[in-house]
Amino acid sequence: MAQINPSQDYDLIATLKFAEPKGDCHIYLHRGKFATASGTVYYRYGDSAKWKELTVKGDKTIIPVSDYVMQVGLNWDKDGDDYTTPSFRNNSNLTEITFSQKAILQGRIGNYFFYFFAYNCPNLVALDVPDISGVTEVGGYFMVAYAQGCSSLPSLPVPDTANITEVGDYFLGSYALDCHRLQSLSVSNM
Repeated sequence: MAQINPSQDYDLIATLKFAEPKGDCHIYLHRGKFATASGTVYYRYGDSAKWKELTVKGDKTIIPVSDYVMQVGLNWDKDGDDYTTPSFRNNSNLTEITFSQKAILQGRIGNYFFYFFAYNCPNLVALDVPDISGVTEVGGYFMVAYAQGCSSLPSLPVPDTANITEVGDYFLGSYALDCHRLQSLSVSNM
């Protein structure tokens, strides 16, 4: 589960660990739609360097990898109830992803929240989930294919959905599909 840090620079900070400090890390954004969204993210190498701004457009944006650890920060940049969330899908160099958030999410979340977040990242051995423990309703395609194809994961948490009373279509669909090495899947009270 994501750590909460009210003093951090951005609404969400993802810490990414890589097997090798080279190559490209593709980043995609979704905001309430299947199609990729445009927006601004910030990245840095390690966890204390100066943040660099990056404009994300469509499915062609990359961050060059030159360290074993890097962080990507973004603000929710909401459109109504739709949050801007990243995806690092199809990355065989990623080994771990953890989160910190400025606050626990509350109320309603719209569509395509964390859609295809770590889809087809076959060498991930650790994957975090956002803290949505205050959320009461979610739209369609909520966390669909979040960890699908992460075939090296030994365990995977599921976000705290205990307070959610209404869900849209395909709620957690294919969440852990083809995660062949899973030994545990931690599910909260639903």
